[in-house]
Amino acid sequence: MPYNTPEKRKAYRAANRDCRTAQKRAWLDRMPAEYQLWEGMKRRCYSPNDPAYPRYGKRGVKVCSQWRESFAAFLADMGSRPTAKHTLDRYPDNDGDYEPKNCRWATRLEQSEHRPGYNRMLRHAGKSLCVSAWARELGVSYSLIHSRLCRGASPSEALAPPTPGYPR
Repeated sequence: MPYNTPEKRKAYRAANRDCRTAQKRAWLDRMPAEYQLWEGMKRRCYSPNDPAYPRYGKRGVKVCSQWRESFAAFLADMGSRPTAKHTLDRYPDNDGDYEPKNCRWATRLEQSEHRPGYNRMLRHAGKSLCVSAWARELGVSYSLIHSRLCRGASPSEALAPPTPGYPR
């Protein structure tokens, strides 16, 4: 059987690709987590092959030039992430670019609370929070506040303490 058949070439390319992918993965695993998040930020904004590109690059979200060109500049501005649960978040402007004045380290919960079109914000006692944040602050269930709102309660009625004898 000849060595230079289409099947042999295909198998060789697949094996070589898997080897390169494993080497790159091993190299990335040795890099700090912040480096991996920096790479992901750039990929989302500039690589049409990235699954998240439609929600970032296609929408016009960009990375500022100093961060795009230098991991050291990114790390100097952002610092190390506080915990392994923190990821990069564009805040306060979720539609803005990745730049020092519009980024923070945040947990998934913090990020979900400012997701546009996803949370209902309630203003009460001089504060404006989403329903889940109010539930945590008041020590009641999200579903209690949500069900009250669905029944037409005002924000102050929805955030009132639960009636004794009913589930919190």
